Amino acid sequence: MGLWVEALSATSLSGSVGGLGATAARQGSRNVFWNPASIGPIDRTEFEIQAQLIGGWLTYDRQGDDRYSNTPHASSTARTIAGAPSIFIASSLGSSRFRFGYANYFPSGAMGKFSETGSQRYEFVEGLFVPWNHQLSLAYQINDQWSVGVSSIFSLAFIRLETDVDLTPFLSEFIEEDQVLREHPAMSSRASIPLSSTLGFGGSFGVLYRPSVQWSLGASLYLPIQYNFKTIIHSSSPTALEAFGPAQAAVGMLDGIENEGQVKMQSPLALNVALRYQPFGYWTTEFFGRYLFSSMIRFASVRFTDSSLLPLKGQEIPGLRPKDQWMIGSLQSFSFSRRLSFASRIDYQSHNTPDHMLSITRASFNSIGLGVLGRYRLSPNSVLGAEFAHSFAFRRKATEAHSASELRLFQPPPTDGTYRSGVSRLGVSFHYEF
Repeated sequence: MGLWVEALSATSLSGSVGGLGATAARQGSRNVFWNPASIGPIDRTEFEIQAQLIGGWLTYDRQGDDRYSNTPHASSTARTIAGAPSIFIASSLGSSRFRFGYANYFPSGAMGKFSETGSQRYEFVEGLFVPWNHQLSLAYQINDQWSVGVSSIFSLAFIRLETDVDLTPFLSEFIEEDQVLREHPAMSSRASIPLSSTLGFGGSFGVLYRPSVQWSLGASLYLPIQYNFKTIIHSSSPTALEAFGPAQAAVGMLDGIENEGQVKMQSPLALNVALRYQPFGYWTTEFFGRYLFSSMIRFASVRFTDSSLLPLKGQEIPGLRPKDQWMIGSLQSFSFSRRLSFASRIDYQSHNTPDHMLSITRASFNSIGLGVLGRYRLSPNSVLGAEFAHSFAFRRKATEAHSASELRLFQPPPTDGTYRSGVSRLGVSFHYEF
């Protein structure tokens, strides 16, 4: 059984909250994901609504041949498309120094659906993981140059999963080995976690320094958010056991395996920095970066608090530790008139999941993102925006991939193979001040 914290849309989402023009060095309500101090300098009430449509694909080419057809494994491809709306509000509420903000957005997420008979079925068939963050921010403008901010984050997360489990290693203890067929459909059990939800809590701290109209520097630190899903994990009985009625009852699989479990996930500690410089009135250049302390956490872990199969009760499948991840990029903005402005963005994201940890559910990619955006001022108080971006993912190859579980029941077949992916997103926004 595999669980994930990243997949088709996770990389694209985490780099685009607030839109392609949002960074830790900019002021305004849409930047609070990057820096809660960004609302410190505002002197009006701001409201912005954004909607993004994200589409992605992932292809897995497993090494070797199918043991029953003696032909190479067919490619397994999943395509997904999903919406990601967000709302940002900020106001002074009549205060001369304090600023208050509220935002809700999707900071990351993953979903996908593969073929039920594909070579990836022992890692992933269908599922999703989606956190929905609600962020309350408070900023204080110390003077015309310095602002500091703090925020609390309430996160509502959802999870669902279907995957196949090859019971050959487990059943070989009860059935003669010559009757056990590795990776045979008759020896597969479909494991599923129904749609479940849980709450998580986090926060952030930030500072914004604006010594002049031309320069600004921002930095923030986001605390980890832990998710603890209490759910049911059901595993169906493989069809091969129907011919072994007594054995089926003996191993506790007469009606499948019913488990009560806990699925633990955690977002990493994140450091954001950005530098903005406006050499001319019509041109602004920015450089930004983000560092995720991913090595401090584990990929999702599963603990069986209760089970109809006695050997599973109290057992745990520990998550694997990834390496730290980071992102750097540049944003170039151009104002052609009082109404019309454009910007282009490029970023590089490093997702250093070790090759031996790669799987369908942990197929992290190094990627280069390119994006363009335009904003048109409809009136003195309102602005309409549109943007498009694409992430070009570098191909990854799993080598000597293995499971972190010591349980014979959850030992998937070797998953070495090649992974390819790409993500595009299209967004629109409406900004209003009053």
